[in-house]
Amino acid sequence: MNNLSRQVLILIRGGLGSGKTTVGKLLRDSLSPAISISFNIFHTFISQDPIKNKSLTFEAMLMITDFFLKKKFSVILNELFIYPESIYPFLKLGEKYQIPVFLFELQVSEEEAFKRYELEGIKKVPRENIRKVLELLSTHPIPSAYEIDTNQYSAEEVKNLILKAIYERFSEND
Repeated sequence: MNNLSRQVLILIRGGLGSGKTTVGKLLRDSLSPAISISFNIFHTFISQDPIKNKSLTFEAMLMITDFFLKKKFSVILNELFIYPESIYPFLKLGEKYQIPVFLFELQVSEEEAFKRYELEGIKKVPRENIRKVLELLSTHPIPSAYEIDTNQYSAEEVKNLILKAIYERFSEND
């Protein structure tokens, strides 16, 4: 797909191993200028207890997103976004800068997620953690999210499906 030159804010929601970070990087390369930010990276740098860490990470993500939107970058955020209310501050940023916000949910089976972590060999993630996150996501649906089953598609195909959905929305509004 061709590069998208319009500014957008893309929120990628999904379980562990669903491909959020990989797809975010692919999208970054298709948007100009753009930045892809994974919440996971901040957990590495903040030495606090997990609850405070999550709060600080979220606050930092809002500030960074605001900064890059102000600079006219498209921003791709990769996060679990388990609770629907976690997306509201980002929707407000979209309103503030009058740019569209897209929410995509990358779905993955427990088995496929576990297999992806084993193949990457980056870090061991207990199967129980994968299961718990998938259960939380399923019990807190966000009806407005575009759902993509990543069991069926490669990361490149998922990126193309996301870009297609964005192009279609722009076509409807033009």
